[in-house]
Amino acid sequence: MSKYLKCFLIINLSLSFVLTTKTEATNILFNFYCDKIDITSIENINLKSPRNIDEKYLLSISNQLNQNAEIQNASKDLDSVAKKLDLSNWFRYKLINLYVKQCFPKANEKKSLVFQWYFLNKQGFDARLNLDKKTTLLVQMEKITGSKYNCVDVDGKRFLNLTNQVLTEYTVSRFSMNGKKSMLFKISDLKPPKLTNHILTERKVVVKSTGDSIEIKYIINKTIVEIYNDYPGLGYHYLFNVKLSEQCASSILPLLCSKLITKDTIESVRRILAFTQDVAGYEEDETAFGHEKPMTPEETLFYLKSDCEDKAALFYYLVKTLYGLPLTGLKYPDHVNVAVALKQGSYQNSFKYKDRNYVVCEPTIIGQHEASLGFSNFYLENKKPKIEVEYDPDLDKSNFIYDCK
Repeated sequence: MSKYLKCFLIINLSLSFVLTTKTEATNILFNFYCDKIDITSIENINLKSPRNIDEKYLLSISNQLNQNAEIQNASKDLDSVAKKLDLSNWFRYKLINLYVKQCFPKANEKKSLVFQWYFLNKQGFDARLNLDKKTTLLVQMEKITGSKYNCVDVDGKRFLNLTNQVLTEYTVSRFSMNGKKSMLFKISDLKPPKLTNHILTERKVVVKSTGDSIEIKYIINKTIVEIYNDYPGLGYHYLFNVKLSEQCASSILPLLCSKLITKDTIESVRRILAFTQDVAGYEEDETAFGHEKPMTPEETLFYLKSDCEDKAALFYYLVKTLYGLPLTGLKYPDHVNVAVALKQGSYQNSFKYKDRNYVVCEPTIIGQHEASLGFSNFYLENKKPKIEVEYDPDLDKSNFIYDCK
C-alpha cells in the first residue's frame, strides 16, 4: 500500500469515528418551564469535538449524525414535543437548548453547540456556527427590536447570536444542511407554549388618580412572565397587540369593568389611564434589566417598575379590550404614548386622523397632571410622532372586546 493511500485512509478514519455510542439508549426527563418533558436521551453518544471546528468537520459530523438511530429518534421526539406544545420558532430553540444541556451538563461548549446546531437545522432553520476560536451559534432572523442578544450580518442576511458572546471579528460557516427558515419575532410567534402547569401569583394596586382610592387585586401568570422574559425582543407595533394570559385576564378584567368603567366614555378612559399610571412606577429598561426590553401588558402588571412603551402598551390593550375605541400608538424619537378617538371635548393635545379626533393620553406621567386626557410632556410639544400601530374597530373583527355587561 502506498504512503499516499495510507494517508488518505488515516484522514478519513479520523473523521468517520469521532462519533461513538457507549451504551443502550435511555430516556431523559427535564423541565420545560413548568412541564416535565420525556425525550430519548443522547447522553451516551460520545462526540469528540476538535480543537477548532471547520467546514470539513461539520460535513463529516452531520453525515454521521444523520445515520445515528439515537440522534434521529431524539430529533423526532423534539419535533413531536414542539408540535404537542404548539411551540413557535423561538420556543423550539429553547426546547433544543434545554434538552442538549440536560443530556450533556458537563460537556464543553463546542460539543453542546454542535448538537444544538444540528437539531436546529433538522427542524428547518438556517443555523450556522462561527468558526473562529470563540465558537458561537447563529440562526437567521428577521429584524428585531429591543433584544438582549446581539446580531451579525452574513452574506447579506441577519443572524441572531444565540450564544450571546460579542463578536467583533468572525468567520461564519457557509456549510448548510439545507435549513431555510428564519427565526420570526412577531406577534404570531410570541404565542406562549401550551403548557399543562403554571405558577400563579397575586398582585395588588391602589388607584388614586381617579379622585378616590380603589384597590384592585389580580392574578399574574408568572410562567407566562418568565416565557416573555426569555423572548429576545419585539418591535413596538407587535407589543401593543399581545393579550393577557387567560388566568390574568379572567381575574383583572371583571374587576376593572366593575370599578373603572362607567356609562360616561370620557370618564371611563380617564379612569383606565389612572389605573395604568398607578400600576407601576417609572424606571428605564437599562436600569432595570441592563438592556432595552419592551414589555407585554402582563409583564407591566407584574413588575413594580416600567417605562413609557410598557405603560403605553398596557393602556392601549385595556382601552381596546374594555371599550373598543379607535386607538393609535404614537412613537416619538425618545418616547411612546397613545391617542384615543373621542367624539366630544376640547383638549390641549389632539389631532385629526382618518376623519376622527384623537386625544393624546400619557400613561407614564405621575404628578400634577395625573389622569388628564390630552396632556403630554412639554418636551413633546414640537415633536411629530409616528403612528406605530392603530386599532380601528370598523376594520378589526378579531373579537377582542371584553363584555363588561
